[in-house]
Amino acid sequence: MVEFRIPTNLVANLLSERIKTEIKMREELNMISFGENLEDLSTTEIYNIVETAAFDLVALLPAHLLTQKNNLEEIIVKAIKSLPIAYERHEFSEYSESRISNLLRPIKSLFQIDDFEEAFVNN
Repeated sequence: MVEFRIPTNLVANLLSERIKTEIKMREELNMISFGENLEDLSTTEIYNIVETAAFDLVALLPAHLLTQKNNLEEIIVKAIKSLPIAYERHEFSEYSESRISNLLRPIKSLFQIDDFEEAFVNN
């Protein structure tokens, strides 16, 4: 098992930056009103933005780290649960590890399929 030793506040800061970027992109696409803060959005919109930001961060990691058993989901959930301090929304504290697990399952399975095909070619 690969154990990531990343401070929760560092992951929360990275996540916050991705959230800000995601909000700006959605404003440009007129998906949300310009100047709207995270505090003004519905719970569904908040979860959608946070999950997109988390997915983006994970997608930037090297593929071999995603195919190995690790504590990445736990770290991301802890970071999301620490966001109420910055954004004053209680929805973050209710975020579950099963939600992040379901979110990351497609990207993990994609890289595992790729590893299987590569091993088959090398045989």
